[in-house]
This record gives sequence, structure tokens and C-alpha cells, in this order.
Amino acid sequence: MADMWKSRSPPTPLDFDAILDGTFHSQDNIRSLNDSSVNGHSSGSNQTILLKDQRALTLKDNLDLFISR
Repeated sequence: MADMWKSRSPPTPLDFDAILDGTFHSQDNIRSLNDSSVNGHSSGSNQTILLKDQRALTLKDNLDLFISR
């Protein structure tokens, strides 16, 4: 199992409470915030989101949806 992480960083466990209170940070989160695109779509200011369902969900949004089900 250790061989899987020789060329990449191991996964970061998610902390339920830290996500809910907004204090959870991981390298992947930081990397995606600095990335110029989210889910393959440009995050530029010229992009108009017409419907609430068309926006990219944050980690907290995903957790809130998971809990509500």
C-alpha cells in the first residue's frame, strides 16, 4: 500500500466538524482555490450563472447536501 504514495501525496482525511465550521484546509483545497478553472469551466467574471443548480459546489456545500439526505 505504501508504494502507491511514492510519486504523489497520500489522501487527506476529511474532518466533518472542521468542514462545517470552515476551518478545514488541505493541499487539494488550496490547490483548487488557486486554480483558474473549476470542474472544467472558466471561473472568470464574464461567466454568468443563470440557475442555482449550475454553480460549482464547495466542499461544505457537498457536505450539507450529504447530511440533508
